[in-house]
Amino acid sequence: MIFNEQIKAFQAENLMLPGSWPDEMRARGFEVLDILYPDIGSLSRWARENGHTDLALHPDPVQILMEMVRNYKPDVIFIYAGAFFHINRPIRDLLRSAGSKDMVFSGFWGDELNAQLYEYSTYFGDLDFVFTSSDVYQKKFEMIGIPSRDIGNAFDTSIKYTPAPKQDIDVLFCGTTGFGIPEHFNRYQILKDVIPKINIKIYGDDRIEKLWRRAAIRMLKIGMWLPQKFWRIASRVLRSRVGHFLFRRGSQMADYYINAKISGIGPWVKLDQNMHPTVGIYDFLKPLRDLYPKKFSNSLLNGSEYMRLLSRAKIVLNIHRDEMADVGNIRCYEAAGIGVCLLTDRGKQFEPRFKPGVEIATFEGAEELVEKVKYLLSHDAERERIAAAGQRRCLADHTVGHRCDIIAKELQKLAHLVQGRSIGPPKSPLRKQILLARYDTEGQPISYDIAFFLQAAQIKRRQLGCDRLVVAMVPPKNIHNQPGVSDNVNQIVDGYARRFRMAHILVQMSDLMPGTDVLHMKDREIDPFAIGMDDAQIIHFPEEGIPHHSEYYKLVNEHPSMVPGFEASKEAHRYIRNWLDPIADGRRVIALTLRQYKVNPERNNNMKAWSRFLDQLDPKEYAVVVVPDTDAVKEYRESELQNYPIFEPACFDVDLRFALYEQAFLNMFVNNGPCIAATLSKSINYLMFKLVVPNTPTTDPEFIKLLGFRPNSTPTYATATQKWVWENDTYNVILREFNQMVDVIEGGKNKKETL
Repeated sequence: MIFNEQIKAFQAENLMLPGSWPDEMRARGFEVLDILYPDIGSLSRWARENGHTDLALHPDPVQILMEMVRNYKPDVIFIYAGAFFHINRPIRDLLRSAGSKDMVFSGFWGDELNAQLYEYSTYFGDLDFVFTSSDVYQKKFEMIGIPSRDIGNAFDTSIKYTPAPKQDIDVLFCGTTGFGIPEHFNRYQILKDVIPKINIKIYGDDRIEKLWRRAAIRMLKIGMWLPQKFWRIASRVLRSRVGHFLFRRGSQMADYYINAKISGIGPWVKLDQNMHPTVGIYDFLKPLRDLYPKKFSNSLLNGSEYMRLLSRAKIVLNIHRDEMADVGNIRCYEAAGIGVCLLTDRGKQFEPRFKPGVEIATFEGAEELVEKVKYLLSHDAERERIAAAGQRRCLADHTVGHRCDIIAKELQKLAHLVQGRSIGPPKSPLRKQILLARYDTEGQPISYDIAFFLQAAQIKRRQLGCDRLVVAMVPPKNIHNQPGVSDNVNQIVDGYARRFRMAHILVQMSDLMPGTDVLHMKDREIDPFAIGMDDAQIIHFPEEGIPHHSEYYKLVNEHPSMVPGFEASKEAHRYIRNWLDPIADGRRVIALTLRQYKVNPERNNNMKAWSRFLDQLDPKEYAVVVVPDTDAVKEYRESELQNYPIFEPACFDVDLRFALYEQAFLNMFVNNGPCIAATLSKSINYLMFKLVVPNTPTTDPEFIKLLGFRPNSTPTYATATQKWVWENDTYNVILREFNQMVDVIEGGKNKKETL
């Protein structure tokens, strides 16, 4: 292929690709086949005209697309915006198999990829280069190692229309009002607030739900009248043998109602598994068309009619999606290009493309929107000046032609780079890839929950094939007032204690993972993502924001075979051996770790049961060592267990704690932070009790299932000598499980000796 003379670009689009894009690319030396996908009519016609009779009679859009690739052998497949939702990763993989090994996949991205449903690294990880509508999107792609360039949306000068003779609409809004679309909830709220206060005309429809779903919602809402206690009792009854036989899925519906009482999202969301997770926020709201029918007109289908409609407006209103990456949607360029005054939110983020207050008008919030509308309508000269300046800027810098200049140059460069490489994103063999995992304590707990973040980061490193993991610990903005920390917890663990825990838990836990580097950021002003590392390619984890820590638990539970675990250092093991030898004197060590926390004390150890259990152990066979709660050493010295030796250094040194756990014959836990972290190690024998405690959020069965664990089961990443006991720590339960686990451990040892 001679890439500098001509490249075949294969373009796909969701509904309508702006008309001049193919022509502009042809003018720059590209041969372009413009595909409307998945339009069955046009695809079937191509199949019929090119001799694929069976496909024409029984059209399969994906198969026709593959035949197109085989027929034209394109050098570039360019996917425009929303078409990525149709030509997704599995389809792109099929197209790669049908094309040449050097075929380039590129495209323009300006839509939202819902973080609750998809990951950028998985959804877009195969792309070679991406053009984006904003710099925030560009950073998203750079964080996952995909080259990208922010070019912004564009105005298409090729669309012909007849300008309106006069501007007879004060304020015009075109598009969805946001009803039924969680990504547009802010738009819905703003429009609902301002419609009665301004003279606005809306062209578009609220999303209309299927009639069967509306009817089902009305029926299911009745169940929301009943208290949560009722559904908890119903769940238990329906799970019984008789209840399950009679009602089958009834217990599951009861669980949905329990979750609804907690989350505020109704159980009817479960009727459609493809539904957005938070679509239920609209269940008790009404479409704006129902509230203000006189303000609405039907949406337009023709591009020329749409442009003419814009020209009728004195002000075109724009409200972005509830996503900070959505800056400068195409409506902004259309309004400016037509020569109408654009009034939009997020105006400050438009720079340097448009100057707020000079080339566009801006607002933040419903109140300011109303004020700006009144001002602009009463100051014609100012409004017309902004409209004219915006049009001049748009036509000078932001047309489809301007964008194609950039796209053509980048594709030419990319085409040269890919010659001779294997399929997939370009990766220089001389440049290392580092996964930089950022643990931001502004929204993440300063606790042993870090263990699951670390394991998830290592899993992600392996999935992406990165050479090394670097973990950055970032302090909160104000460690004495950390978000999410309740007053009662703050009284026990204040800001000074949290700073201590950052160094003695977060950083030390990271040190227990071989091949992991740690950045302990003591100043939030320093952005670890801005730090260069020997010219290595940096890939970020998480890709954006601060996910709930449950996401890391779920990733670990979804990939149990990829959990690397933790390892205590050799020096820590030497220290523990020297300390244990005179205490153990050849006996098996039973290490009991206590929870004696002042918050949720019902989760603490049943001290009487544990005292009775330890007292019945044969002192000639077993040596008991106790690890007290870090914040309750004094309380331990006054407890029933005070006569047993304690290893106090484990309270403050994670490495020593894990070395003790690894050397013990058996560890005995109740559900608490350091013990949950210890369960991730492959070298620790343990029993863990008291996993469910009623009326405490983090030990609620629904929350435990949210983390990816299965009630009444031991996690799949556990070994044979590790067990979760889903019962309280009563004497009989402790004794029963202890005897069974001793048999398992001894059986395993005897088996190894026999081998």
